[in-house]
Amino acid sequence: MRHWVVGALAALLALGAWGAPANLLVNGDFADGMTGWTVAADPGASAGMDAKALKLALAGKGQVTVTGAKAPVKAGMDSLLTVRYHSTGFNAPGKQDVAANITLTWLDADGKSLGAVTQYGFALNAKPNGSGVARLLTPPPGTVAVVPSIRLYAVADNASTLWIDGIQLRPWEDALKAGGKTWRYIPAVEGYFDSRTFRAVADDTTASGLAVIGNPEYAKPGYLSAFLYLRGFKPGTYRITYRLKVTEAPPPDAVAVTLHTSAEFGGPMNSREIRGREFTKPGAWQEFSLRFVLAPWSGYMGCGAVWAGNSIMSLDTVTVTEEEIYTDEHVAALFH
Repeated sequence: MRHWVVGALAALLALGAWGAPANLLVNGDFADGMTGWTVAADPGASAGMDAKALKLALAGKGQVTVTGAKAPVKAGMDSLLTVRYHSTGFNAPGKQDVAANITLTWLDADGKSLGAVTQYGFALNAKPNGSGVARLLTPPPGTVAVVPSIRLYAVADNASTLWIDGIQLRPWEDALKAGGKTWRYIPAVEGYFDSRTFRAVADDTTASGLAVIGNPEYAKPGYLSAFLYLRGFKPGTYRITYRLKVTEAPPPDAVAVTLHTSAEFGGPMNSREIRGREFTKPGAWQEFSLRFVLAPWSGYMGCGAVWAGNSIMSLDTVTVTEEEIYTDEHVAALFH
């Protein structure tokens, strides 16, 4: 049984670029049963079709992995991964003995792996009425194909079942939307940084007169921005922007800072590595943004900026911008 309300096709096609493109993954809606998917299972574990959903089941300890067919993708094109699922069993509160994850492995023209992205822990607790995951990601340079895999595993004797109602990877070709509401945070004033490693210092080029600074002479790599947990945001598309400054440009090919955002329920929503070459104006403030999709079941979201320790870097503000709030029709299209 599917636990989703699917909007009409006309509504789907009217929802913008992200609603209309075909799924890049082969048989991601399981309309053709297990076609294109292979199973590797321990004794007592299984995978197969249950009505129109892919069913992964564990009788106790063990694991089962279902791997999809190789599918073409474009390197550098932002893509949106969405998964809808429901589950039974899994963990008691506070336990993590049973978990599931989805891995996308990027391949080059010779079929060699260029790395993988894994969505961990999206189903830690039973979700009998259904839930979903949304994550923006970008295939690395040289990628021509992707292979998806779904894994359910347990380290305790918890009988558990996971139904995947659909998994989609679609090009995310929306232009950057004009901003709606904004929420601005000042880590140096409000304490959103790791004070064990970094310092709030005077800076007369910021509106607050303060900035958080990371200096390799006394600080180890870590969270230049941390502990920023945002609650009460409606499902939709958002943009988070960090205002950063370096005294001297970091090595051009080295990662200088990594931006990321994650959901309480669903795990990572997007991440971005900012390399030294992107700091084109040493000594001046620059803004770096990360877009993400907040699904209806996400709970709170956490945001952070991890400094690599190879430059003197300052942080002024963190700004969250509302790009689009989803209607029920948007949500139906996103997870159709």
